[in-house]
Amino acid sequence: MKTLLGLVSSLISLTLSSAIYADNLGVHGGIGYWAFEAKGDVINNVSIQDNFDINDESGLAGYLAFEHPVPLIPNIRGSFTEISDEADGNVLATNFVFNGVPFVAGQTVNTELDLSHADVTFYYELIDVGFDADLGITARYYSGDFSIDSVREDFDTWVPLLYGSIKLGLPLSGLYVGADFNGDGDIMDYSARVGWATDNFIFPEFGIEAGYRNMTIDASSSKIGVGLDTDVAGAFVNLTAHF
Repeated sequence: MKTLLGLVSSLISLTLSSAIYADNLGVHGGIGYWAFEAKGDVINNVSIQDNFDINDESGLAGYLAFEHPVPLIPNIRGSFTEISDEADGNVLATNFVFNGVPFVAGQTVNTELDLSHADVTFYYELIDVGFDADLGITARYYSGDFSIDSVREDFDTWVPLLYGSIKLGLPLSGLYVGADFNGDGDIMDYSARVGWATDNFIFPEFGIEAGYRNMTIDASSSKIGVGLDTDVAGAFVNLTAHF
């Protein structure tokens, strides 16, 4: 937490000293489909794949950002990601205890994992000259659960994360490449993308982008409240708009 606060303090100092800010008023949005695969361990090194058959799934994701030309006041971006999977009739491969309840190898169980979350991000545009660079802080809200039969562990918490984004437009083509990052060391969420958008100065701009996203949660983190050591990754496609 102290490290994150120090980074945010440095960001604010940099912005105040350089007076770099967005030079246009606009709204950016997108909605899409993420096909992900979940790997890793939960409950003291109990494998997700071997015991719970939680792996390949898909969900919706979307975002909406508002940018303005007012100096020193950050832009704001909201987003959501749906990450949920459930499986019935899994045969356990190992013995373990979950929330005080013992489970044994060979036992048949039903399981569910929900890591869906919403982000509220405050950020500054440090560069906006065809190559865009943003830096800020994200408040991420996890509201989900992990359950085995009737035994359930809920998590309902806010997590502060550092936010960064870069985007490079390719001249005279409408094409661009970009990358985004949210993280604090224990939670790392990053993506890379390539996209295309219409380019005009009168009508709204629309486009499409595709890329790859990877979110990891380290078991040493107590921020969520469940002993997850997971890696959720896969390809995504978004429809985008800029007004």
